[in-house]
Amino acid sequence: KFREEVLGDIQFFKKLNLSFVLYKSEINFIDPALNFEELELKTYLINLSKTRVVYYQRLFDKKGVLKSDSYSDGCLVDKEDRVSKLPDSAF
Repeated sequence: KFREEVLGDIQFFKKLNLSFVLYKSEINFIDPALNFEELELKTYLINLSKTRVVYYQRLFDKKGVLKSDSYSDGCLVDKEDRVSKLPDSAF
């Protein structure tokens, strides 16, 4: 449920007064993309816990050539900038 409905729903986070903070990202630039080139981004959820979201992304051109990949780590924070846990209802 969370993976399909909540990750892309900004209103869910607004209702809980939470923000997503990306605190680590490793990007591998493999092949340059052209200006205004149409690209496809694929995102894979690696780990989801009450306080942490880890995901891997791959960026392709229309021919399927891999342009870059990245590994990112983030967390949720409340309006006082403290790390916050997701409620059980999110899972």
